[in-house]
Amino acid sequence: MKAEPMSMQVTVTLRDEIYEQADQLARQTGRKVQDVLTRLLDISLTQVIDPRLTGAVETLSDDDVLTLTHSRMASHLNKRMSQLLDKQQRASGLDALEQHELSLLLNHYQEGTLRKAQALAEATRRGIHTA
Repeated sequence: MKAEPMSMQVTVTLRDEIYEQADQLARQTGRKVQDVLTRLLDISLTQVIDPRLTGAVETLSDDDVLTLTHSRMASHLNKRMSQLLDKQQRASGLDALEQHELSLLLNHYQEGTLRKAQALAEATRRGIHTA
């Protein structure tokens, strides 16, 4: 049996406009506001790149450049993106929260692909990676 991930309950103070946007998404999708916020935070924070690898590719160490050349989207995010793309193609389509989630995931995928391409070019330039 797979263990459930641990959860921590926290209290967060949001600006009114942020809460209103979350509340609107919750109403549109029939979810609770806290569920909408949890889902969006999960997507956003899971996408954070290792801080050691966020600088200009040219300034990274050889090891970090090579790490980036092998980087991939986290498997659970890739799986979720595929699920949303499949659902989008079906007649049911996506609700507002799912559309936003897919947009975030596609943006993350595109940024990761660009970053990986930059790392591959830099690794080739340095002679530490053969094409």
